[in-house]
Amino acid sequence: RMKDDIRNLDQYLGSYPYSSWKKWISLSGRISEATLQRLEPINRKISSVTEMIPDDNERNGESSEDIRLPNMCARPGTEIRYTQTWKRHFPQGSSAQEITKHSMDGSYQLDN
Repeated sequence: RMKDDIRNLDQYLGSYPYSSWKKWISLSGRISEATLQRLEPINRKISSVTEMIPDDNERNGESSEDIRLPNMCARPGTEIRYTQTWKRHFPQGSSAQEITKHSMDGSYQLDN
């Protein structure tokens, strides 16, 4: 049914920056199969929004600012498995200049 009315469908879609389309295609084409397998959620479905469920275990004793709202967490197996990075973005003993450098360029975290 949508194929029959494809010309009229565009008016109902959100805006898309066509100027960046070529860049998106060229960059997404560089993602290797190994990278996809590493990032892919365990359930093998990538969604635009992470599926959330109430988190009954309050982490680190933290409570929600609004007690009417439940603490939420990603449904196990649905989250994209990004590379974990350190909380400290710079090597221990760094000078102020090095701290600024590493804060602006996060590649140090990925190299170590």
